Amino acid sequence: MTPRARLMGWSFALDRAARGLATAREELAFRFLTERDWLDLGRAIYGRAAKYSGGSDYNQSGLLDFERDAVQEAFPPPPASLLVGGCGGGRELFALLDRGYHIAAAYDPVTSFIEALRSHPRLLEMTDRLWVGSHQEIESFPALSDLRRRGEAVDAVVVGWTSYAHILRSTARVEFLRSLRTICPRGPVLVSFFLRAGSEPERPRRLRTRLRRILGTTEAMVEEGDVFHRGAGAIHYFTETSFASEARAAGYRVQRWNEHDFAAAHAILVPDSQDETR
Repeated sequence: MTPRARLMGWSFALDRAARGLATAREELAFRFLTERDWLDLGRAIYGRAAKYSGGSDYNQSGLLDFERDAVQEAFPPPPASLLVGGCGGGRELFALLDRGYHIAAAYDPVTSFIEALRSHPRLLEMTDRLWVGSHQEIESFPALSDLRRRGEAVDAVVVGWTSYAHILRSTARVEFLRSLRTICPRGPVLVSFFLRAGSEPERPRRLRTRLRRILGTTEAMVEEGDVFHRGAGAIHYFTETSFASEARAAGYRVQRWNEHDFAAAHAILVPDSQDETR
């Protein structure tokens, strides 16, 4: 065997070993971390990201092209009332305010992001409508409870860029969407997420199955499409079918579906029935 061939052989072996270690790390995380652990991990990871902090260029960059098109196509015109979930450092929030929308409430699980927004000169009058919390905690947000108590509702919802993908468990995602229907019973919801790529290579799949058997991992702990990234925490990857199925279970239909070039997609959801009362 030539030196070049030996080098290539070692390279392939190291690649296989790296994939195996990544698979083992992921399986251990899904076996032993709780929902609260995942939420705390996500908060820590994103809270350290300079991209979302303070007056970063990203926070001031405005709506992405697909967000702008979705708002123009499906949202009621300003000054309609909006809910912005997973608002991060405020990119969508500031852009929607610039367009003349009223922000009924906005929230994010990272405390430092919300604290920075509450002290921003443009947002001083809405500090009580900026909430520290996750999608799963939306029912406990006081500003939204006040809306329901007054018999009011928001006109549309923006679920912040790919934040929906951080909700683990199909049942939790359906519950979140159902909560949105009580807050915004007639309006559209803009959601973005990651797409599940092609099938997993055979070797990691066999290793994954073996590890789950050894660790005693059940379907309740990890679902098809759940992935662990060291730089992002737990993420669920969707297919068009799986996303539409969860939307239907929550009483929505997909009005528009668009795939992006970078393994992501967005959808505009609208309620199946338009005749519900608030």
